[in-house]
Amino acid sequence: MIQGDIKQSLLPLVWVSMPEKKTKYLIVGGGLAGTLLSRMMEKYGQDFLLVDKPELSNASRIAGGMFNPVVFRRLQKSWMADEIIPFLHDFYPEFEKQLGKQFFYPRKLVKIMGSKEGEFWQSKVDENSYISKELQTYFPQETISHAYGAGEVAYAGNVDIATMIQSWQSCLNEKGLLIPEKFDFESLEIDENSIRWRDVEAEKIIFADGWLVGHNPYFNFIPLKPTKGEVLTIEVPRFSSNYIINKKIWMLPVGKNLFRVGSTYRWDDLNEIPREQTKTEILEALERYLKLPYKVTDHQAGVRPTVGDRRPLLGTHPEYQNLLIFNGLGTKGVMLGPWFANHFLEHLEQGNDLMPVVNVKRFQRGWFRKKSQNLNPKS
Repeated sequence: MIQGDIKQSLLPLVWVSMPEKKTKYLIVGGGLAGTLLSRMMEKYGQDFLLVDKPELSNASRIAGGMFNPVVFRRLQKSWMADEIIPFLHDFYPEFEKQLGKQFFYPRKLVKIMGSKEGEFWQSKVDENSYISKELQTYFPQETISHAYGAGEVAYAGNVDIATMIQSWQSCLNEKGLLIPEKFDFESLEIDENSIRWRDVEAEKIIFADGWLVGHNPYFNFIPLKPTKGEVLTIEVPRFSSNYIINKKIWMLPVGKNLFRVGSTYRWDDLNEIPREQTKTEILEALERYLKLPYKVTDHQAGVRPTVGDRRPLLGTHPEYQNLLIFNGLGTKGVMLGPWFANHFLEHLEQGNDLMPVVNVKRFQRGWFRKKSQNLNPKS
């Protein structure tokens, strides 16, 4: 027996490499889009891994995260509001309960009227069930100036996106479903029925990489129109409110006497560096209605993944069937995201057709145009 043990111990050591990680879906990007899609997959028992390097994009984490079922310019219901609003009011509380964190804040929104806006508002009340029938005074005029009254929007609110993402990624990390690394295309191998990235093998890869999709060699044919937005945090010692206040810019309560204020839209200077000029523009607009002293405590910038036609981007690459995209949620991402994450998953798992207006196929000519011009479409 002793001799046998000695012989066994003298056998040469054989190093066996660890097996590859295998999954059905590899999701690239853990901002708002990637978070909502991966949560929907987890809810319905789908196999996935999430790759995310938070330092690469700041947009989701600094956004106000508001949802509002009204388009103020025309006072119409926002696109698909009647389907999307009830869905998000179920989705986010359920997600909160799972994570044990609060990040969903249903609130009413107060739209401050200009001298000629009140009449237009009241002409629309029979067409739009989300807006109040009467204009009212909501605050003392020496705090929030609204001499011509204000209208109220129901079923609005905000999501603390940063808290939601951080809590979700902590959960995924505990389950071994998070890869906290930068995704590099040099390591991506595409086969007919699968993809490989580093030590991961997946049936499909889904890019939810926000405005960085412009640097994605497989989806850079999409005519993305990224917009830079900047947001301030201010402290107003003598004022508190649970309303979102809107007149050109919004003022969103985030804590006792603390408010987020914004946002701006720029189609140039696409980086996440705050500009002093933009800060001045925001404060000038704010002071048209805020009549109390305040202090700016933070200033942040991000770039939103907006599309020219203002519709999300869902679907399959025009040539590579195991490359997909879930992107383009834009300024209404908190509102659109849950419904379209579910819509996309029903397409992937049940074969349901995607709505043509969101299907990425609407832009596929861009990919084939590059090929027909004898250009490398991946450049």
